[in-house]
Amino acid sequence: MSACKFTSPLVASAELPKSPEGEPVFAEPWQAVAFAMTVRLHEQGVFSWNEWAEALSAELYRPGRKADGSDYYDCWWRRSAVW
Repeated sequence: MSACKFTSPLVASAELPKSPEGEPVFAEPWQAVAFAMTVRLHEQGVFSWNEWAEALSAELYRPGRKADGSDYYDCWWRRSAVW
């Protein structure tokens, strides 16, 4: 399988964890999948980034979230799976 050569401008986000080489890094492989799936859906026009931000924000502020934020990418996964 060949690696994708396309780089989304979203990987330049200041909030995205990066390696010393500047590549995005995630604690678990499924987190990268959730991120990539969301970015791809956005790039295909399924939703605007503002729509995504609003939906993710609603998920992040739902009652029952982990106080330490360790479920952050769980929220990405849940929201991106809706679209």
